Amino acid sequence: MFHPENNADLIAGGGKSQVPCLRIEDENGDVSWMYESIDIVRYLKSSSTS
Repeated sequence: MFHPENNADLIAGGGKSQVPCLRIEDENGDVSWMYESIDIVRYLKSSSTS
């Protein structure tokens, strides 16, 4: 919102200007976006133990 360039990047990438968000790129180069805080924390915790 305060940084129009960043906001445009969020919308172009994930379709929303919502934060927090996590951009996830897998080994194949596929990108997905996660927006819910609890899901982001769960994802980060699970990937740090893998």
